[in-house]
Amino acid sequence: MLGKQPTKVLSFNSNYCLIYDFHAWVQWEDPGKSLQWLESELSELEKVGGAAIILTHVPNIDECVRNFGMRWHALMDRYQTIIRWSMSGHMHYESWNVVRSMYEQ
Repeated sequence: MLGKQPTKVLSFNSNYCLIYDFHAWVQWEDPGKSLQWLESELSELEKVGGAAIILTHVPNIDECVRNFGMRWHALMDRYQTIIRWSMSGHMHYESWNVVRSMYEQ
């Protein structure tokens, strides 16, 4: 619970965003159906007025620009009222970003 909201901590595999994953550059499908799973979880939370905290490896910023990243960012934009916080661990230095829209930075 986050306050009185039903809350889920979702661990999401974002390794498909790695710039050295050349197979992912041409991957148009949803690898492992991970985006489908994430959308399903967020949709269920939306129905019950819940909240989500998302943990990933590769952040959805400059390195995650291919199709997978665009689809992931669209989900983040769509469910921005559900996602309270997201944390990535790929960077080897401290940084933070506030993403308000998938079209504006």
